[in-house]
Amino acid sequence: MVPGGADGRAAGPAGSGERTADVEEAIVLRAALAKVPRRQQAVLVLRFLCDLPVDEVATMLDCSPGTVKSQTARGLATLRRHVEATDLAETWKGR
Repeated sequence: MVPGGADGRAAGPAGSGERTADVEEAIVLRAALAKVPRRQQAVLVLRFLCDLPVDEVATMLDCSPGTVKSQTARGLATLRRHVEATDLAETWKGR
């Protein structure tokens, strides 16, 4: 049996607002990440979504660990700028 309705959404109001906020955050993050240069996207995804260490990312991308670190910093700065351009930025300041 699938929880919730036929469309796969959770049934009832308990926590539904929180789930909606999580989905909205994911949509904003995905849109912001799409605006980050490809190399920086790759570094951010490997470092934070795949949880890989700097040295492993450097090996995968055939670059130095210093390059991974600088691309991480630049990518996060770019991502932050794009997220702050949305209404969600106010929500994140409280975290």
